Amino acid sequence: MRTTRWCVAVLTVIGTVLLTASSALASTGPVQYSKDISGYQATGRWFRYVSTTFTLPTNSQCQRMATISPAGFGAAVTLGPAEESNLGVALSAGPASTLGVSMVPSATGCGLISPSFASNLPGYSGAQQFPAGAITLSPANAVRIELYYRQADQLTIATIDNLTTGKQAQASLQDPAVYMVASATGGFGTVTAPPGSFRVWGFTNSAATTYTGTRGTMTGPWTTSPIVLTATGTQGRALVSPFLWGGGAGFGVWAR
Repeated sequence: MRTTRWCVAVLTVIGTVLLTASSALASTGPVQYSKDISGYQATGRWFRYVSTTFTLPTNSQCQRMATISPAGFGAAVTLGPAEESNLGVALSAGPASTLGVSMVPSATGCGLISPSFASNLPGYSGAQQFPAGAITLSPANAVRIELYYRQADQLTIATIDNLTTGKQAQASLQDPAVYMVASATGGFGTVTAPPGSFRVWGFTNSAATTYTGTRGTMTGPWTTSPIVLTATGTQGRALVSPFLWGGGAGFGVWAR
């Protein structure tokens, strides 16, 4: 599995849904391994929507992260294979677009917290920047991110809501796409094992919708695979792992 660098790419450029389907209808896919993301991905359908909610870390949490992922970390949703949405990657495994929020932690806190919208669709190399000053993100803010592919006019729309301040920002790109994967993940730079396990991200209200309008959580009704971060991106000792709760609408991403 080729690893994505959406988090690193975001750092480089600095740049509620009614759930009508039962997660009991989901099937479990094989564990996927990555060098820089951990979370859950849904496959087996064409997806037009994915979203999740999380709370940004506090400065003290970022100080902790500075010891295990000093190059940066973040959270994201992706339509399409998460590995394919980073900068400069061709459409080898299908179209992909990612909306992410990232930061570079330090001994003093979280540093600059930045949203970015990246895609590998033709004509959109690099991150699609939000308008300058469109939204401000601060430590401990509650944030919702969502991607929606509007089939009528072939627009992929990225929306980020700061639920703490009530501010919203949107960006979009126009190109026909068939998104065959939906995911919500935490992204990391180079990760070293922490002295003890702790939760980096807690995702809630996670949802996805197919092109035909079927709705559900990250666990169905479709095939769902956990993504486990290891040092090599292949099967081995887990450095970051996801754990589900709440019927698949919520899950944690844990450093371990």
